[in-house]
Amino acid sequence: MLEKEGYISYSGIPNFPKMGLKIMAFNFLSWNAEGEELSAARSKDFMDKAASFVKKNSNVIFASTGSGMGMGRVLISMHKSYADHVGFIKGLQAEWGHYIAKRDVFLVSLESDNVVKQLSFDHLMDYIRPE
Repeated sequence: MLEKEGYISYSGIPNFPKMGLKIMAFNFLSWNAEGEELSAARSKDFMDKAASFVKKNSNVIFASTGSGMGMGRVLISMHKSYADHVGFIKGLQAEWGHYIAKRDVFLVSLESDNVVKQLSFDHLMDYIRPE
């Protein structure tokens, strides 16, 4: 039933380190006044630029608006190394720096031995399933 109604689509969760990905980065951004105005108006040029940036950076696995920590945007990106992440941030700054008021990042080592729970959707149904 959940499949037929579109609640479930199937995709595997890769073994990121085995694929050579060592860092997951949670990149938090807030726009300056000009960026907020263009974003709120859903300016075609601004939205096309955002779509183009995400498309050419295939290591971005999620990008959205949101709120928290004084930020209004989040990009989750995967990286082969710290240097790869630094290059990504330089590209982000080059293309979007004009609109960014604040930027912060939380880096997760995917090779850490301190992972309490691996990224998985296996138990999500236990959470959303009615009692």
